[in-house]
Amino acid sequence: MSKDTTNLKGLELKIFIFLTVFLAPILSVLLVSALGFSIWFSQILTECLQALVNPSIILIKTLNMRAM
Repeated sequence: MSKDTTNLKGLELKIFIFLTVFLAPILSVLLVSALGFSIWFSQILTECLQALVNPSIILIKTLNMRAM
């Protein structure tokens, strides 16, 4: 094998390790975090909008939580 082929194989191995060890886990954590944040934020918005439309919902939910 020539020196260029050996260098390319070494570079390919380094890129593969970078992608599998660093990039894929980081992107997975970011994706799951973004999804969780968007669900949490949408729940906050829907609760606030429901409270604006019908303020008695807050009282009902509070009473239900105390009963548990």
